[in-house]
Amino acid sequence: MKARINRIVLPVLFAGIAAILLLCTCENRPLMKDKVNVIVTPDFRFRFVTMQSGVIQHVDREYTYDYIPEELENGLLFQGIHRPVKETGIKIELLQPAIIYFFFQNSWDGGYSEIFPKLQDWKKCVF
Repeated sequence: MKARINRIVLPVLFAGIAAILLLCTCENRPLMKDKVNVIVTPDFRFRFVTMQSGVIQHVDREYTYDYIPEELENGLLFQGIHRPVKETGIKIELLQPAIIYFFFQNSWDGGYSEIFPKLQDWKKCVF
């Protein structure tokens, strides 16, 4: 799923399974870490890294992304924990326009495939 966002606070509710959040550039301007404010409830360790081949998926695992679609290259990857507890919330405030990609497993998706079609401005994309 993706959405083009200007300045917004976006609440994301994790369903207790791994989901990935990627913030990409918009209008050919890089999205810098200092242009994103994040609050995680309950608190857990996370960081932002550049999305590129070989990058680690989560801060507590060694799995990597080996193929990165061109649209996602050099995006700002939210690197959280592999299995956040059910109903974990992430509040994201973007301070510059960006395209947000939120992706998850299609076979065990925690209900995201039902949630996102009901949200305004989000579109399904396939890579």
